[in-house]
Amino acid sequence: MRHAAPVLLLVENNAMLRAALRHHLNRRFRVDLVEAACANEAVAIAVQRQPSVTLLDLNLPTGTAIDTIAVIQAIQPAGRVIAMLDCLDSPYVDAVVKAGAWSYVPKDMLGHQLDPLLRRALAAESPIQDVASNLRQAVAPSIRPDKRRSHLFERWPRIRRTVRWLDENGPWAGQPRIRRLYLANLVALALLVVEKHRSFGL
Repeated sequence: MRHAAPVLLLVENNAMLRAALRHHLNRRFRVDLVEAACANEAVAIAVQRQPSVTLLDLNLPTGTAIDTIAVIQAIQPAGRVIAMLDCLDSPYVDAVVKAGAWSYVPKDMLGHQLDPLLRRALAAESPIQDVASNLRQAVAPSIRPDKRRSHLFERWPRIRRTVRWLDENGPWAGQPRIRRLYLANLVALALLVVEKHRSFGL
């Protein structure tokens, strides 16, 4: 018995780019591809179809793309959102991760990085969420400040394995300069968590 193809939601307001991505995705991946041209359409489709993966442009004509990521993640917690950024130094990178995106990719790297990134997303591997989850657990307000150091150390082996996985398999693996920037974003994520819980106590 053949399993149903996973639903991939493509959210892109540029009709030409959306058509090019549609052609590429249908040719390279066995997915049930659905499309939206704005945030409102994306949310409506997410409610109806529960996409396994959402490929979402941050420059949407209606609604806030960052908010849309959080809404889609709330609708389908097991789904994975990949944000398409105009450039790697986008000021939205931290907000994208904080909103719950599984990963992100600059549009000028779609040709090189989209396929491996989508393969991992469709395989349900979640590097960013794993690191964020372990860091949040380590600095949870319910943990006494004098115990947080040991909680962080207990989870560090898993966090370290995830960082190593990203180093070898992340969207920019094999490209040292870009890889360092990607890992720097993980550090930024850790700092966001620490800043949220100022009683870190290390």
